[in-house]
Amino acid sequence: MKVVFIRCATESLGVEHLSSALKARGHAAALVYEPLLFSSFRLDTGGAEAASARRAARRAMALKPDLVAFSPESDYYGWALEAAAEIKRLGGAPTVFGGVHVTVSPEAALQRPEIDYVCVGEGELALPALCAALEKGFQPDGVPNIWFRRGTETVKNPVELLENLDALPPPDKDLFYAEYPGFITDSYSIVTGRGCPNACAYCHNNSVRRKYAALGVKGQYVRRRSPASVTAELAAAKAKYGFGRVSFCDDLFISDKAWLGEFLPLYKAQVGLPFFCNVHPSHVDAESAELLRQAGCSAVTIGIQTVSEKLRRETLGRAETDGEVRRALALLDAAGIFVYTNFIFGLPGQDEAELKAVAVFAARNPAGFHDVNWLRYYPGTRIADEAQAAGLLDAAGRAAVEDGRERRLYAHGGHSYTAERSRLRNLTLLSTLLGGRLTLALLNSGAWRRLPSVNLRAPAVIAATQLARLFGGKKNPYPNFSLSGTLRYGLHYFRRSQLP
Repeated sequence: MKVVFIRCATESLGVEHLSSALKARGHAAALVYEPLLFSSFRLDTGGAEAASARRAARRAMALKPDLVAFSPESDYYGWALEAAAEIKRLGGAPTVFGGVHVTVSPEAALQRPEIDYVCVGEGELALPALCAALEKGFQPDGVPNIWFRRGTETVKNPVELLENLDALPPPDKDLFYAEYPGFITDSYSIVTGRGCPNACAYCHNNSVRRKYAALGVKGQYVRRRSPASVTAELAAAKAKYGFGRVSFCDDLFISDKAWLGEFLPLYKAQVGLPFFCNVHPSHVDAESAELLRQAGCSAVTIGIQTVSEKLRRETLGRAETDGEVRRALALLDAAGIFVYTNFIFGLPGQDEAELKAVAVFAARNPAGFHDVNWLRYYPGTRIADEAQAAGLLDAAGRAAVEDGRERRLYAHGGHSYTAERSRLRNLTLLSTLLGGRLTLALLNSGAWRRLPSVNLRAPAVIAATQLARLFGGKKNPYPNFSLSGTLRYGLHYFRRSQLP
């Protein structure tokens, strides 16, 4: 069978893994990509770019697919439904939806006439099995992880987790490389495992864990590829594509100290490139920071979210102390690693005093860039339950979250934007550039209220990373796309989508 994936806004490691799984079983895979230049996490002008969804559907149908596949995040779920509806209007192929959003709300997804099949959980075995059934003219009865409608009935096949991640073929990077080489050459994105040891109340790991528990899914939620498997993929890809950086996209990269101690020396010897990863404050100690430094780690993101230990513990389900956070920042700074912190504004129980405390923390604890995102409620998360119980999210708003009727990009407003909060956010975003003393002076005098409420994140992060690169000796202070890579990406797709 021929499967056409429709994807928007970003490269998808999930789609790459699914494509390689399909090809390993004799099926064909193709990609239709829409950049959403003006309504994505990079830049949002408030428009949904619905016309691009219909355009994507027409491009997909021109490839004569036997099955059209979508794996959208919650914020692009509505866009994907628009594309799927156009597929149906054109009398096209059956559709299958996967990813976190439909995994958490599969029953709601199957109420949509645009969706024929849903993959609940991991799809590397499920999608090829679905294709094999359809190719023979059968419905996928008994195919693990695939749910579908039969008349008024919803057929719910059992949901299973993959046990041996090393048995999977490497991701099909050619799929996105053929679309735009910079996806791969600017920084090679990879995941070394599945799942996260934590289940923070606002995160998809929280909602997926809860759904798996409700379905009685057995097996280990947190799994890791062997160091040899990861190193082999990277060494082969480096020789093929010639990239100069690596982005480890695991939710938490350094949570398993024994694995890290085995992998990083292999990585240094066989790959030897600067890299980015995500870390947790409680996992950063002198040993892990030194391992990262020696292996060439150039940048990390560390989630702090709030400086209230009570709020962090009771609302977010995180146990680390402020002392652990400060120690982690100091160790990473001493290792010469560019650090992006991550705070959330608009949490239940968070008042202006606590938001000001975040700005104070940023002023007194320098980092490469103190980042702040807006709270965004995702389907099935505990924090959405708490917000509804506290009256911050009404029943209609909760229903909109669950069925994906809204776009709430957490970098551009989420569910918690106010102009006053945005001014405090901008003060925190600018703290690295302003310095601690000036940041505190603006805060204590109340002059921060004169800051604009427009989103200053993009210019602030550009300035911070370029100053670090030019004057701070940080050659690769980026998570994935570099600044020049981002500009090349924008120009490439502007020419393709906006110019005759």
